[in-house]
Amino acid sequence: MARQRKKSEIRKQQILDAAIAVFAEKGFHSSRVSDIARRAGVAYGLVYHYFDNKEEILRTIFLERWTFILQVIENLLNEDKRSAIDRLRSFLIFIIDVYKRNAALVDVIMLELLHSPEFMREEVVRGFQRAAGGIEELMRQGQEAGEIRKKTNPTTFAVLYFGAIEVTFNAVALRVVDIDAMPSEDWADSIMDQLSHGIAARD
Repeated sequence: MARQRKKSEIRKQQILDAAIAVFAEKGFHSSRVSDIARRAGVAYGLVYHYFDNKEEILRTIFLERWTFILQVIENLLNEDKRSAIDRLRSFLIFIIDVYKRNAALVDVIMLELLHSPEFMREEVVRGFQRAAGGIEELMRQGQEAGEIRKKTNPTTFAVLYFGAIEVTFNAVALRVVDIDAMPSEDWADSIMDQLSHGIAARD
């Protein structure tokens, strides 16, 4: 019985991985369930055994992968040995590394799901709210520790922080910039420097 459940889970993940590749190549609205089945190497009807439609497939991709990202943020919140600034930088390195390892997944979430109003349902919105809330809490921790200016608004910073990530990944997807042109640490340093200090010349 356990072996059968494991086999079923492997098959489900196989379909999800295939869907990520298909959505990234064709775009969600131009993709068909038959495309996903073909890429996964399974019968067309088997896809419907696991998912009602391709909309459910996309939501499942987001919810499963985003849960992992939320766990990373929670782990950073529970750290007490590094500064808030360093932990904000660490998350940038993590998310950039995720893109470098699986650009198709990030493209699907950033370009397909976030830009499709029909997917802005409660569970998706709540997922992004939790992520933003985690960054806000990191900011508050930094303010309480005296590392971050008290007048800095944590909510505004969280919006700008995730905005910087989204715009960067959109630029990569549109081939405006090459994500592999710099190490992840350099990308993170550049983003954090500009978010923390702006672009005005300093003495």
